[in-house]
Amino acid sequence: MRPIRAFATVAITLIALVTIVSVGLSGLRILYEGDRLWRLVYEWEALYTLLLSPAVLLFPILCLLAGIAFVCWLLRARANSYAISPGVFHVYAAPYLVLGWILPIVDLFAPKGIVDDILATSRPGGLRPGSDLFRARRSGLVWAWWLTWVLWP
Repeated sequence: MRPIRAFATVAITLIALVTIVSVGLSGLRILYEGDRLWRLVYEWEALYTLLLSPAVLLFPILCLLAGIAFVCWLLRARANSYAISPGVFHVYAAPYLVLGWILPIVDLFAPKGIVDDILATSRPGGLRPGSDLFRARRSGLVWAWWLTWVLWP
């Protein structure tokens, strides 16, 4: 078993930062759309640049770093799940830990399957060697996470 907490901490921190920047950018847009005073400020280019430019530049970088941290955590979690349940083969091969997020159509189902397999094989006591992961009990929490991910606009 290899330590996983550091990867989780970095991933959660970066995801929280992405959320904060996203909410801030959305708030600025709402203020622009709804308030005449804000429109005057918005038209003042220096203040607009001061407020918005760093956030707009920072957002894609934060998203990329959060994605990399999450995939690193997922790789470590999968390695640990093999140690907990030796002899149980995951439904998706290791390359899908990365490719599953970027291949069209595959990205609609592979990441959830990967997380389901990791969760099923990481339970205390593990699974017996040769267990069929197609029939393993799936977590409602993973379903909730995946539905929010897929349905988010």
